[in-house]
Amino acid sequence: MKFKRKSILSLALAGVLLVSAALAGVLLVSAALNRSLNDSAVQVKVRYIFSHGFGSNRWEKYKYIKTCKIGINCLHSESEQVTSFNYPDVIMLGIPNFAKANIAQENDVAHLKSEVEKTIQNNPKEEHVIIGVSRGASTALNFMALHDNPNVKALIVESPFDSVATIIDNKRKQLHLEFLSNDFCQRILENIFRQYKKNGMQPINLVSKIRKDLPILIVCSKKDSLVPYHSTVNLCKKLRESGHDKVCLLLVEEGKHGLIIYGKSSNVYQKGIHAFLAKCGFSHDPELARQGKEYLR
Repeated sequence: MKFKRKSILSLALAGVLLVSAALAGVLLVSAALNRSLNDSAVQVKVRYIFSHGFGSNRWEKYKYIKTCKIGINCLHSESEQVTSFNYPDVIMLGIPNFAKANIAQENDVAHLKSEVEKTIQNNPKEEHVIIGVSRGASTALNFMALHDNPNVKALIVESPFDSVATIIDNKRKQLHLEFLSNDFCQRILENIFRQYKKNGMQPINLVSKIRKDLPILIVCSKKDSLVPYHSTVNLCKKLRESGHDKVCLLLVEEGKHGLIIYGKSSNVYQKGIHAFLAKCGFSHDPELARQGKEYLR
């Protein structure tokens, strides 16, 4: 009898253990499925509209696309999902035509407006995000301030300047030309960049008009020798002062102007962008996004 009772007890315990193990397995699988479903549920595939910098061209977009040989995994997108174009000052391969250079003022804004409207018309069912670099970044900010397009769901702007005057002051200091006034340098600039006007639009005077619910990622490098990072940070401050609470700043330690993605802070850049994309609910790399949260200010 004792033997039978022990056998029954052993079988019962074994059964309990098996059921517990099965339940634990079901719970683990369920949790994994939930995580997977949650990740896929919140990720929206977007079409990027790439706004290139001065001296570059439409092919600059390939630096940010993971599937290209020269690209880094920033946009988590295929090349066909990134629409790009040339600004009027591009002659070929990025060689600029100074007679048509506008430096993010009226002509550049009008050109971006046309390209955005055309892209949205051709892809009406997609979400659209503008990503711009340098001149292209400042143009994107000016465009959204003056021609708010509700189909544009976010901005990613790398090294935008608050004003051309700030760039001039930075260069005067670097070259020890402080004896030349900013106004004098602006007049020289007007004669080189023939479509630029020193009294024309500047991002610092317009960004407060951008709609308050637009997510914006502003990226800059402390080692940028052309657009000093404080010029870019000024834009972030201006946006926040005017009530924009969806602005994120990604300030990296290393990286030359227009080449942050290839600098020593490349990993920080990638992770920061994916963290921003995750906040917006756009397609992203979950692991890069998780690691990038700490870099967004």
